[in-house]
Amino acid sequence: IGEIDKLANKEVNAPVQEDMNELMKVRREKLAAFEEKGVAPFGHRFEVTHHTNEIHQQFDGLEGEAESEEEKRNLLKRILVLGIYIKRRSNLVFLSDKSLTVDFRELELAVRESMSGVELCGIVCSFGSEITRPVPCVYAIEIYDFLEKVIERSLDSMTALAVYIRKEGTGMGVTVRTDSDADFDDMESESVSVYSDEDGEKLLVIKTGGV
Repeated sequence: IGEIDKLANKEVNAPVQEDMNELMKVRREKLAAFEEKGVAPFGHRFEVTHHTNEIHQQFDGLEGEAESEEEKRNLLKRILVLGIYIKRRSNLVFLSDKSLTVDFRELELAVRESMSGVELCGIVCSFGSEITRPVPCVYAIEIYDFLEKVIERSLDSMTALAVYIRKEGTGMGVTVRTDSDADFDDMESESVSVYSDEDGEKLLVIKTGGV
């Protein structure tokens, strides 16, 4: 009977294993397709500063201290902003699996939701755009990643944030203005420019390829 059971289990498990192999194959193919389009499915790298099991410990240890209340608020700001980013970026990646382009409204919704999270942190935000047609998914994700990096770096010291998306030749240009005292010089590249005006405000401009 024991041998019969073993044979039966093999017969049952074989199709399951085949299904799992097929599923892994499909996932690998999807990952390769994302990379071919220039999409990083898992977003840009985040420096780990906290673990979820440490959040409660930190709050417990900070109870009742004036300085610690500020630390709590800063931590909550980052959790809020990061949560919105992960949700909205996942949606853009999902849409990029269906098509090479995405309705600009999807990028606009992502940006507006991120900015609404920033507004909940007591920061004044404004958004404008002159784009109406569909845009390549890879550029939509690149722009959203860029904005997230600026927000994360600015969050603790800014009181105002303005974002404007415009046509730039055959592509798109995005201007982000913030009064943060953060240093953005290391973000400069062939596609990103960083300026400071006479009032000390930072102006970051990114240009993408054709639309």
